[in-house]
Parts: sequence; structure tokens; C-alpha cells
Amino acid sequence: MLRKIFLSLVAGFCVFSSVLGCSNEISSQNDLVLMLAQSGAGKKSAVEYGSISIETSRALDAEDITSASIAVSGYGISDITGTVTMGDEAGKGTATVNNVPVGRRVVTVTSNVTGAVMRAVVDVKSGSNSVTVNWASTAVGNVYYYLIKAKKIEIANIDESAFSSAIDTTVHPALINAKAIAEAYPDYTSASASAFVSGYGTVSVTSSNARDILCRLQMLLLKR
Repeated sequence: MLRKIFLSLVAGFCVFSSVLGCSNEISSQNDLVLMLAQSGAGKKSAVEYGSISIETSRALDAEDITSASIAVSGYGISDITGTVTMGDEAGKGTATVNNVPVGRRVVTVTSNVTGAVMRAVVDVKSGSNSVTVNWASTAVGNVYYYLIKAKKIEIANIDESAFSSAIDTTVHPALINAKAIAEAYPDYTSASASAFVSGYGTVSVTSSNARDILCRLQMLLLKR
């Protein structure tokens, strides 16, 4: 009896292994999880991939920025990393990340000089995809990022409207406590958007070269 059970288990394992062997695209446990998830959504039984062309626009105010690191995040996958080289003094650059599993992904761009972090969300489909990462995309991108990393949930079916009321659009995206917004999801009835704004202060500058400082600030604003 035990021998029959053992043989049945071995046979079942061999059949399962042969099924996985039908696709040379499955190379890791992450791929297996993604394959099962995509099959459940009515897609073919193999992990599908796409590429993301990433463009960073004016937002990092330093002429000596030469590159930035890139990370593509998603529920159930390890971060996919890369580097973008800045092509001009305006802080713009492009890069392409290949072999990104299809699904809703968050792209993070971190400056090599200032450490400023910008994010954007993109729905990756099989084939070529593109996304622009700037401050305008960062608040929403940050919330999706922390829904993945802190809340640890799949974001594919979460629309931006589900948390947009918690984002204060009158302040800079860097001041939005996106992690707190993500952790409070989906209930924002007990707090206003201002409750998710990090504290900030003001700085007074005294200089004999005040005129030069104002001119430099104007130049930076014009470059945005």
C-alpha cells in the first residue's frame, strides 16, 4: 500500500515537472508565481515580459548630475534595477529596462548626486512600453510603491481614485507621507489630505550676493 502511494507521488511529481518543462521562460520561483497568477487571469501558461523605456524630465536641479539608478517594482517580483545616463544639463535622460514581467509596475529613479527620489506607475504589457518619471508622477507612484512594499498587496486592480483624496496637491510631492496613505488604504474617512503631509519649515537667507541668488533661483525655475 505504501509502495503504491509512493509510486503515485513520484508519478505526479514527474507529470508536474514535465508541465513546467514545456516553457523555457520559467526560470525561478518568481516566474512560477507569476505564471500561475497570469493563468488565473485567463492568459497563456507562461510568464509574459515587456520592456519599459524610461524618460526622466527636469526635476533634479543640479548641473553635475550624470546618472541615476532605476528600480522597477511589483507585487510578487524582485526589484529589477538599472541605470539612466543624463543626456544634458537639464537633468533629462532615458533608459530601457528589459524582461519586466507584465502587470502594474512602479518605476523608481534616484539621483546619484542629491538622492532625490521620483516614481511613476506603468501598466506593463507584452512588448514595448514607455513611462515618464517626474515630480508630477511621484505622489501617486509613491503610494503604489508602498502598497507593494509596506501593505504588501497586489496593485493591479487598485485605481488611483481609491486614494487620490488623501493626496494634498497643494504641496510638493516630496512632502506627501505616501507610506501612511498606503498603510491606511482603503479607509480615508477619518483623516483629511493635510493629515498625510510631512512637517516642513522655512529658511531665511542673508547674503551680500542676494541678487545673484535670486537670479540663480529664477534660472532653476525656468529649467523646470
